[in-house]
Amino acid sequence: MITLLGIGHVFQLRDTVQGVINGKLPGLVCIELDEVRYKVLRSKQRGGTPPSFSYYMLARFEEKLADMYGSSVGDEMLAAVDAAQDLKIPVAFIDMDGQMMFRRMMKEMSVKERVWFFLASLGSIFVSKKRVERELKEFEENTEAYMAELEKKFPAIKRVLIDERDEHMASKLAAFNTKIPDIVAVVGDGHVLGISDRLAYLDLEHEVIRLSELRPLEARNQDPKEAGLDVEKGPVEASIGVEDPEDSPSSHPFEIASVPRDPPD
Repeated sequence: MITLLGIGHVFQLRDTVQGVINGKLPGLVCIELDEVRYKVLRSKQRGGTPPSFSYYMLARFEEKLADMYGSSVGDEMLAAVDAAQDLKIPVAFIDMDGQMMFRRMMKEMSVKERVWFFLASLGSIFVSKKRVERELKEFEENTEAYMAELEKKFPAIKRVLIDERDEHMASKLAAFNTKIPDIVAVVGDGHVLGISDRLAYLDLEHEVIRLSELRPLEARNQDPKEAGLDVEKGPVEASIGVEDPEDSPSSHPFEIASVPRDPPD
C-alpha cells in the first residue's frame, strides 16, 4: 500500500505527520524534495543565488506564510525524515532538481505568462492569512476546477511544476513499490490527486490523506489513529537491497538516499 500524505509546506503539522508514519511503520518514506533542497532546509540557510527575482519573491512568500502559522518552510517534510530516522526506516527523495525545474519553467513561459507571474510574485508580499485560508478552502472544495483555472492563466507553471512532477514522482513510487509493499509519500497537497490518478492508472493500491484531514488533527493535538485515519502498523523493513536501475521497470534508478539529520560542516 502506498500512502500519499498531503502537506502544505508552511503549516505546523510536525506531530501529525510523525504520528502517521509511526502508525504506518512503512518500509520506505518518500519525500517531495531533492537532496539540495533537503540540505538547504536542514541548514536553514538560503540555497545560493536564486534563479530569478520571482523565485526569490516566492521563497520569501513561503517564509512569510510559515511565520503566520508558527512554523518554518518545509518543517512537515523534515518531520517525516526525522520520524523515519528514529524508526530506522529508509528515506528517498523523489522530486526533480528544484532550480533546474524553475529555470526551465521560466524559459517555457510566454511573455504574457511571465508578466502575470511577476505581478503575482509582487502581490504575494501583501497576502493576508485570511486570503490564504480562502484560497485553500476553494482549492480543497474543488481541486479540479482550481487546477483548470491555474492551467488557463499559467500553462507553463501547471505543466512543469505540477503535471511533470506528478508523473516523475508517481514513476518513482511505482518503481519502489515493486520491491517495497508499504510506502508513505509526503508530498504537497497540490500533487496528491495527480499522483493518485497515475497510480490508479498503473493499478497500484494506494490511499490518500489530504491536508484538510491533517490540519484539524494538529489544531486539536489529536492522534491520527484516534481520529479514525487508517494508520495500522505494518512490518518495518530495516534494510532494503538496491536494485540495478536496468532491472527496474521504471526509467528512474532504484535508490535509497542516505540522509544525515544534521548537514555536514
